[in-house]
Amino acid sequence: MSYLSERSQWENLGNTSENASSVSEEKEPWDYVKFHSVAGRGSFDETYQKMTEHGDEDFEICVRNMESDMRKLLSSEEYEEAEACLSESGKKMLALLWVYDSAVLFPHSVRTFRIGLEKFKRQFSIDGVSLRFFDAVVSRAIGDSSRDSKQLFLEALLLHDVGKLYIPASVIDNAVTDRESISYVARLSFEERNHLLQKALPNDKKGEMSLWLERLEKMNVHEREEAIQNALGGARMNTVMPIRCLDHIEHWNRRRENSNASGNPFSDDLVRSDYPEDQADMRELQSSGLSPDQTLGEILDLHEEHSRRILEKYHLYIPAVIAGHHHSSNIRETSSEMLALFTIIRFCDEFEAMTAKRQYNPLGRPRMQALSMIVDEARRTPEKFTLPILALCIANEVSKEFPSLPDGGTGDLSHESFDILESPSVQERVSAEQKRWAENVSSFLLENKSLVIDNVRSVMSNF
Repeated sequence: MSYLSERSQWENLGNTSENASSVSEEKEPWDYVKFHSVAGRGSFDETYQKMTEHGDEDFEICVRNMESDMRKLLSSEEYEEAEACLSESGKKMLALLWVYDSAVLFPHSVRTFRIGLEKFKRQFSIDGVSLRFFDAVVSRAIGDSSRDSKQLFLEALLLHDVGKLYIPASVIDNAVTDRESISYVARLSFEERNHLLQKALPNDKKGEMSLWLERLEKMNVHEREEAIQNALGGARMNTVMPIRCLDHIEHWNRRRENSNASGNPFSDDLVRSDYPEDQADMRELQSSGLSPDQTLGEILDLHEEHSRRILEKYHLYIPAVIAGHHHSSNIRETSSEMLALFTIIRFCDEFEAMTAKRQYNPLGRPRMQALSMIVDEARRTPEKFTLPILALCIANEVSKEFPSLPDGGTGDLSHESFDILESPSVQERVSAEQKRWAENVSSFLLENKSLVIDNVRSVMSNF
């Protein structure tokens, strides 16, 4: 799963910023490949050591190259905000993330920052009083500090994924699509297939699972693929699959493509094929203390805690707390103020990841589908969110979907985009598929509209 072989293809795909700088800056001569190969093994400590073993020069060049790429992803105003919020240690951590994956992971971090920054710019009015609401929420949660609360939060947005430096790039760069995963599962034995499907299927589909699995067994492989696809809905198959299976699928696909190009016959026996490339990737995985039997989801879940530890190690304590909860995996005994922060960063991270172009999803998801999926998640696990904060984030993104309609961004809060999806002009514009997503998002916004207004009033009363 070599990242370097994909880099040129995905550099262009990764940069979707409409405000990207048109200035092309020359990179300083520097051995990117050498440092990338070390970082790609999933060893943060070894990468940091290599970067500093000859003094500060390599790190300084790496930081400058990282900043050059960041300028291309941000407007000049946004770049100034990023520069202002990054401490010297923060710049080094972001530079290490850049050298690990400058094509996908680094742009994701920068665009997550952009989404969060925009929230801070929005000013809402209610009862004749105006307030930059997100600024107030962050200030109330973080409190007095030697650094501005907003800047600390924005630094956490840029550094939230630094913990992925502890995961081999062969895992992060996985290009297997959900459809390819489904194709693989459809060819597995009855027991193996059922084990994976029981983990992947949404809870509302599990009531009649036994009967469904038996019917599945009687289908031919192509009918089985379609049945699994329909049952999964928006759930992802590849996140619940062991890494060894995903690695196997990727090598199998590559050999199939080579066979098709050369005109040679190729066996469709996906499961029984055995490739030496699998063994090399699995050895790299095990050298990082991970197991080939761990699922993609289980391994990726580790990066939240890794991010916290890395940032604490370099004395970025407040960003460490925020980045350490950007998936809200551990929210017990969390104050309501901090949960509001975790809701904002989680939304920014997930929304960017869902809508961005990826190897496993080359087109990215439509904005409304991504918002609908976040709504579904909030309904399944409401304890992980401050729902009024999430609703305000979603309403903000809905207003971008229909920019010709007024969204009240600087006016009365009650006119924010809570009702846009109900308007006849919007209903006429959306396709049948979009309508299903829009109805889901609209119902969530209307359910939470009064809570949003009450929450804003509560925050305003303290300022």
